[in-house]
Amino acid sequence: MKVAQIIVGALFSVGFATQASASDTLCAQLNKFVADQEAETAEPMPRHCVEFHWGIDPDPNSFWSWGCRHSKDSSSVGFCNYLMDNTSREFRNSLPLRVLSCLGYRFPKQAWSGWRVQDGVFEHQRKKGSWLVMEIASQGLQPGEMAVRISYNTVDRKLEPADLQPILPLRVGDESKAP
Repeated sequence: MKVAQIIVGALFSVGFATQASASDTLCAQLNKFVADQEAETAEPMPRHCVEFHWGIDPDPNSFWSWGCRHSKDSSSVGFCNYLMDNTSREFRNSLPLRVLSCLGYRFPKQAWSGWRVQDGVFEHQRKKGSWLVMEIASQGLQPGEMAVRISYNTVDRKLEPADLQPILPLRVGDESKAP
C-alpha cells in the first residue's frame, strides 16, 4: 500500500520519538478510539471515523465556526465530543500536529505556529496489516473550510464501508451528527 504524506510548508526538521506527550489528553482519546475499533467483533467490521471541520458557516460575518461528523458507533461519538471541547478553533494546524505527536513524532516549538498543513493523507502503521489514517482536506469544501478525518484501516478483516467517501462540506446545524 502506497502511503501519501502530509505536505508541510516551512519545514524545519522532524524527529521521531517513541513516546507521545503524556500531558496531551488527545493521546488517550485517540488510543481509546483505535482500541475500540480493534476490539470490534462484528463481521464485517463497521468502520469508525471522525471528521473535525473548521469554517463551516458560509456567512462571511461568522468567525470561529466548527463541527464534528462521526460514524454511528459510541466510540466515534465520544471522540467527536472530546474534539469539540478540546480542539483549537483558531489554529487549524494544531490538531494534525497533536495527532502526529501522539504517534511519536516530534516537532520544534516553532512548528506549532509556523507550519502550514495542507491536504494529504498520513497513514501510521500500528501493527502489521493495520493503520491509523489521518486525512486533511480543504479542496472541495466551501471557501475557508478545512477538515481532518481520523479513521482506522486493516487488511486482516473486512471493513464496512470498504472505502470512506471523500470528505464533504459540513454545514452549520449538521455538526456532531452521523452522516
